[in-house]
Amino acid sequence: MGRRTTGIGIAALITAALAVVPGCQRKEATATSGATTILASHPLDSLVREEAAQYVSLYPQVQLAVRAVETREAVVDLLNGGTSVIAIDRPLNDEERDVAAQAGLNLTVNAFAHDGLAVIVHRLNPVRQMTVESVRRIVTREATAWAAIPDARWDRAIELALSDVNSGPPELLQRTFFHLPRAPEPTTRVGTQEQALAYVAAHPAAVTFVSMTHLDQLSSDLRIVPIESTDSTATDRFVLPSQMNVYQSLYPFHYSLYLVLAESKAAVGAGFSTFVIKTVEGQKLVQKAGLVPVNIPNRVIQLNPE
Repeated sequence: MGRRTTGIGIAALITAALAVVPGCQRKEATATSGATTILASHPLDSLVREEAAQYVSLYPQVQLAVRAVETREAVVDLLNGGTSVIAIDRPLNDEERDVAAQAGLNLTVNAFAHDGLAVIVHRLNPVRQMTVESVRRIVTREATAWAAIPDARWDRAIELALSDVNSGPPELLQRTFFHLPRAPEPTTRVGTQEQALAYVAAHPAAVTFVSMTHLDQLSSDLRIVPIESTDSTATDRFVLPSQMNVYQSLYPFHYSLYLVLAESKAAVGAGFSTFVIKTVEGQKLVQKAGLVPVNIPNRVIQLNPE
């Protein structure tokens, strides 16, 4: 068994950090000048750093620091007034929205990319494909042996390895994909999605779920499991979490990634958000990271008459 963690409770969200502390006057920040720290969910850290570097190269008077944290930690910091912009791998849940409303916070939530939650097993695992129902039974622990999965037929106990309870995958599995009354209870809890992949690489009977941002870094001991397509008439009944399959909504475990701004003090953050979502340069970096842009970059070709 791995380490156990607990979620950040509602009490931790409501603090006195929203109070205004008097101090010396500073030049007012704008979208193209000023400084801020962006908190990014771990799978988005590399992408957000590239976006920030590109934005600063365009606007040298901007200072952007990027820090990777668990998703819940990013949300808590935003609600407590510690930062004005976060990049997270799931939507805000009802509890978090309620806290924002109670605190009088006006939040701007915009999708900037689409991702897919990949199902990862060891290369020695005989399972070649899975239905959505089979995945649900693994997540809920209704199926505890691979022999109970029709496409596996393997006499080994299923080891479900999940990243930290405050990270994206547990909440996506619970609220977005399977609408479960409580968070999944894995057999092994690790810190990050990278650590979950390392665990599966060392334990042939294990399975985990990770963002598409990790798929180009998989070791030779790991394999992506094709999942039953959402389109029953599709040529391929089982599909992988590719950019095209996510874009066409053929892969069932697709979801959006969000930039969340605290409107009252998000001048630099608003400029950065606009760059990421609205510009070709910002969306090309999303595409380069293996994700699906919300605005597909197009190349205009001028045809001159003969």
